[in-house]
Amino acid sequence: MKIVILAGGEGTRLYPITYEIPKPLITIKKKPVIDYVIDFLAHYGFSEIGVIINAKHKIDFDLWEEKRIGSGMIHLFVEDKPAGTFGCLRLVKNWINNESFVVANGDCLVDCNFDEVIEFHNAHRPVVTAPLLKVNTSGNYGIYVMDGIYVKQFLRKEIVAGNEFIGGGPYICEPTIFDYDEPMKEFLNIEADIFPKLIKNKQIIAILEKKSRFFDCGTLENWGKAIKEW
Repeated sequence: MKIVILAGGEGTRLYPITYEIPKPLITIKKKPVIDYVIDFLAHYGFSEIGVIINAKHKIDFDLWEEKRIGSGMIHLFVEDKPAGTFGCLRLVKNWINNESFVVANGDCLVDCNFDEVIEFHNAHRPVVTAPLLKVNTSGNYGIYVMDGIYVKQFLRKEIVAGNEFIGGGPYICEPTIFDYDEPMKEFLNIEADIFPKLIKNKQIIAILEKKSRFFDCGTLENWGKAIKEW
């Protein structure tokens, strides 16, 4: 199973920091956030990684890739213009080679039992399986309304860090997710445009990870909290 890391965002909420450095390369305790993402998934045996980046950040990621040690096989896929969190996955469709894959955000710190998530996915084989993670930072997050193991509604809601559980990835996806593509649309987001279709067909499930942590590093406040608490 291959990993796809979404790392092409502009990072506007972190201006002026992200004028100089891509959001996934900001550091927590001197280590880039994206390295934590890779190390977390490598712990579970993943070794082939595709990173989708913004064209104007290519030089930064080239330098990062040269410096990174023990990364496994990293493939950079360059997004010439924003296509959304699903539209950009078209860049890796052939590379995935009709296999299951993991989609992770390059600017979020995650800790959970991902073996449990994989086992849950393999037992039910939906198009998408999502872990429900305890959020440790405040912001506008995706909330799932559940019907047993099935997601029956996806909402976005302002959350204060605490005991609430959100859906923020990493998602396990089957290649059939591309059956839900709308090729005539250049820009598509996985949560806003694809999840509603999956919900309608009962093709997205979620598993509660009670012993989990999720830090979104996308704002100055949350970045500072992650530095202190991760």
